[in-house]
Amino acid sequence: MYVGNELRKRHKPDNKVTWIIDRNVNTTNVCIANCKFCNFYRIPGHAESYITDIEQYKTKIEETFRLGGEQLLLQGGHHPDLGLKFYTDLFRQLKKLYPALKLHSLGPPEIAHIAKLEGKTHTEVLSALKEAGLDSLPGAGLKF
Repeated sequence: MYVGNELRKRHKPDNKVTWIIDRNVNTTNVCIANCKFCNFYRIPGHAESYITDIEQYKTKIEETFRLGGEQLLLQGGHHPDLGLKFYTDLFRQLKKLYPALKLHSLGPPEIAHIAKLEGKTHTEVLSALKEAGLDSLPGAGLKF
């Protein structure tokens, strides 16, 4: 905490600190990663598995905007059937509906999963996601 505060003072000597209001929404709870600590995931085909649909996104985004938020953190499981096209189509649709929405979405493990599914490099996946509307990547310190 001390080091972080000292770095902040160096980068922001005016001592102005800001924050952003965002909302976490899970794209899916289907996951094949089998993380030992996760109690959230469901295996493919499980009765409790889901993929969030566009109407659910619209409801959550509009609630977020009403509460002063401007950013959506999309994350979720490593679904074996949700590849790059799913995410690029989703990002484009969300940005078309809500141009001011900031997409702070998917983490490094999800990018690695998509790259593996598609047989693409991480850079190729990130480039396609950025072109589709990704603004930043959580956990990696990447802003586009």
